[in-house]
Amino acid sequence: MKAIIIANSSTLSKKLSKVLAFVKEPAPKEIDPELLRAELLSIEQLKRHAISMARLHTVNPKLGPDCLLARLSDNANVILCAYQAISAANSHSVKIGQNLAPAETWLLDNYYLIQQQITLAQRHLPRGYSKQLPRLTGGESNGFPRIYDLALALISHMDGRVDSENSTQFIAAYQ
Repeated sequence: MKAIIIANSSTLSKKLSKVLAFVKEPAPKEIDPELLRAELLSIEQLKRHAISMARLHTVNPKLGPDCLLARLSDNANVILCAYQAISAANSHSVKIGQNLAPAETWLLDNYYLIQQQITLAQRHLPRGYSKQLPRLTGGESNGFPRIYDLALALISHMDGRVDSENSTQFIAAYQ
């Protein structure tokens, strides 16, 4: 974040420390950012890919850990701290005539939408929900809920352009 580096205030450093404090331990498996940049597929190709994934996936019959809501809460706090840090950097960058990076501007403009989705998930997902999610055995997504692998494939092969039509067709083909 260019603006955060430029705005070297003690308040900003404290806020950034809060963000970093939430990253307590690494995820069970580091996800390669290149996974989100896969070959773009047409809807027909995407459906064939879903069928292929369904053939390859095996599911662990045991219940997994219940970590979804706790992880959502942690992520909400990280996003809040990032939003506050960028807001502080924005105030400083305006004073010195510098612009924020596009991603920083996007977060400032859309933070309220993120908060709405987090609140909606917290309100409607029952405790223990993530225990019930089928988890994959073997492969790149070993131990992760199956839906995570499906979401990752959909996002990466549609260049992040996920809508109800392509997600419905993708899941129907998978099933």
